[in-house]
Amino acid sequence: MKVLHITPNDRTAHIVQSALEKLQDEIIVRSFPVSLLYGHLPCRINEASIPSMTCNGREQDLSAFLKLPFSDFNKVILWHSNDAESTLLLYWLCSLNIRLYYIDAASSRYLLRGKCVMHNAKIIPMGNMSDIGIRHLLNTEIKMTTIYRRYASLCWFYHCCFHNGELRILNRKGSIVRRSTDYYDDLILANSPNIFMNISYTIGLTINAAGREGNIVHEWFVYNRIRHLISSGLLGLRKSETSAKISLPKSSLPAEAFRTEIKRL
Repeated sequence: MKVLHITPNDRTAHIVQSALEKLQDEIIVRSFPVSLLYGHLPCRINEASIPSMTCNGREQDLSAFLKLPFSDFNKVILWHSNDAESTLLLYWLCSLNIRLYYIDAASSRYLLRGKCVMHNAKIIPMGNMSDIGIRHLLNTEIKMTTIYRRYASLCWFYHCCFHNGELRILNRKGSIVRRSTDYYDDLILANSPNIFMNISYTIGLTINAAGREGNIVHEWFVYNRIRHLISSGLLGLRKSETSAKISLPKSSLPAEAFRTEIKRL
């Protein structure tokens, strides 16, 4: 049987490919090339050539992805978690009118690879799943999208397209809503230290804090917002040849120097 597995990112694709490579089925694993959380949302197939943001902050379009021969596969399976990015991806794939299956990876909390860093989180990074957990989900959690689910997904997707914004998140009611790019700024400041520490410290805490609210935010996005907060004087910067450290405003750099140093980050 020929099966296409679709994942939200490259890391999950690698984990799924490694776990399923010994199966007798002909397995093809593809990661979705863009993130549907930021900027332009490709609402129609004829918009596939318009660049969108990837998970790494680069621009890419969906032209190559849409050339996949979906009809040649016996099954098309989406690895889905209960976060905004996976939900939007499910909506988008339903708009292609293909026979789609999905696996709820959020049910794999007890089948993680090592220790999950997101304690009490509403979402579990799919890249943390063990090989045993992936094969278990494939055998027990696979579901086919019903006509009702596809219709509901399409309605929600076009609702999201109509309210196209700079940033999309999952609210407490489980609905996709749009927000401005400064939405996470207060969260970044709340997780910034009072003494100078490596910039990765604040990035990690912010990502984990967003995860506890059921949202995925990518490193590049937090990094760019930190750059903005530094240039605005809301964070202090101390830069060396090997690292960049930030803190809440007690920096030895004057405000004007922020704009010069941030360009070198």
